[in-house]
Amino acid sequence: MPDKDIHKINFIERMLFLFVSPADLMKNIKLNPVVLLPLLICVLLSIAQLPLTTRYSEIQTRSMSIASLERYGVDYFNFFSASDDDMDALEGDIALITQISTIGGALVAYPLSAFFAALGLFLLTKAARGKELQFKQYYSMYIHLFIISTIGSALTCFLCVSLDNPLDFTSLAAVFMPMGDISMPVFNILSSVTVFNIWITVLAIIGIRHINSFSYTKSIIIGLTSFIVSVGFSALSLSLTFSMLDIINNISFI
Repeated sequence: MPDKDIHKINFIERMLFLFVSPADLMKNIKLNPVVLLPLLICVLLSIAQLPLTTRYSEIQTRSMSIASLERYGVDYFNFFSASDDDMDALEGDIALITQISTIGGALVAYPLSAFFAALGLFLLTKAARGKELQFKQYYSMYIHLFIISTIGSALTCFLCVSLDNPLDFTSLAAVFMPMGDISMPVFNILSSVTVFNIWITVLAIIGIRHINSFSYTKSIIIGLTSFIVSVGFSALSLSLTFSMLDIINNISFI
């Protein structure tokens, strides 16, 4: 269907196309880059999974304390060294911080993350000599794709809470390093490659092709480059806490 014949789609069609006809959605985003509606869906989904996120944060904190004890002989997260009263206070603090960060993150993180993801893809496209305007289309595309990311986050939290395990069972870490932890750089790299991230990358490649009228080969190269960069950034973010603790621990023994 020629681009000029593409009509604006309603909310139900937009959500349906995201899962069953992404090419049609990307063609529509090219002409009608909607942002507010999919952003609202992301925010509402994040708030709805707040109880799961709170419990998952407690499990993750416990896991980081175990890793800290094994790595340094000290619980830098004070999970196991706390008394029962302190433990209750700690869990309350974790819950409060998680609630604030989840709600605040839902309102701020999605727009910012979409901005930087769209900017990165925009620059890659320009380097590949893309001549059509794409930033607002890419921004709309990533806001839509974050709906999948939010659903994936809810599923991950549900599995972790159900199994009382911080391991992301949708990631390569569950296959190759199930006994690893966040203090291990390789584990963090594998944890950053998930079923949902791969799914989003495939849809992004479809978007790159239809928004820019690129060939499949060029779209795949740009999409995979963006994926590798995002995995590297995610792994670096996960490793940052223990990298800082390594420095602090080394200084304390000087």
